[in-house]
Amino acid sequence: MSSPTSRGLALADHQGGVVTRSQLYTLGLTPRTLSRRVGDGLWLPHGRDVLVLRGTPDDLATRSRVAGLRHPGSVLTGPSAAALTGDGPWRGIDLGDHPWLVGRRNQTPAARVLSHPGIASVGDGPWRIAVANDAIIDMLRFLPVDDARNLGFTAVQTRAIRLRDLAIAAERLNGLAGMQQLAEVHRDLADGAHSYGERELLVLLRQAGLRGWEANARVSLPGGYVVVDVAFRHWRLAIEVDGRAFHTDRRSFQRDRTRQNRLTNAGWTVLRYTWEDVTRRPERVVAEIEAACSRAASH
Repeated sequence: MSSPTSRGLALADHQGGVVTRSQLYTLGLTPRTLSRRVGDGLWLPHGRDVLVLRGTPDDLATRSRVAGLRHPGSVLTGPSAAALTGDGPWRGIDLGDHPWLVGRRNQTPAARVLSHPGIASVGDGPWRIAVANDAIIDMLRFLPVDDARNLGFTAVQTRAIRLRDLAIAAERLNGLAGMQQLAEVHRDLADGAHSYGERELLVLLRQAGLRGWEANARVSLPGGYVVVDVAFRHWRLAIEVDGRAFHTDRRSFQRDRTRQNRLTNAGWTVLRYTWEDVTRRPERVVAEIEAACSRAASH
């Protein structure tokens, strides 16, 4: 039969290195034995009741587990939910070091406490973790705006969230902090831009007063249709933007080049820009697009 200490270590392993004193007492550890183990550094105290096993990484996942146990009844959301659920549309975005949770404000240290009425969650041991939709919505509200946009574009592309979900959230959470940013991200996505670079291109086209373009246009070609970032159908001009965080894997690279060749063979002019072109050299981008439209109009 295993000892109380062994059972405590097994529980810690199951819970990412984080336990409560009451859990260990339930497994048979006495207060005296536990105090001795804390004294020799096996367990590191975080507040009065939470303990972290020596050697556990001091990362966002661990800090989120600690905050969740120190804030009973809370729901871990945003970056905390992302850190505990693993890979998702937030991949490549700096999630920071501080836990995010929804619940009553108390003395939980170094945690961001949000308001999110009706947040949906699932259980994971002693924690409640926001479902992906609501965790993403909270990140769209409070991440730095560029990160929020990139997360939103990726989440929609991968179908982790739908535009309809954002519209519902905007209505349900109306008046809460961060909702202006959520509304801005929703508008960007509704425009049809699939990356931050594409979104900036649409802004440039509007500011330049260019007309006759369509975002994420479905273009019929011999052998089937293709989708281009921006199309001037009348001029048979396609604009493609290589986003900062998108279209970078080998499969996507090949697909982009195949699409470009098909458009060219069908008589389309294709202009291709990087994220840096659109954000750092916008005047040149607009001038080249205007010149291509003028050439097409003269033929």
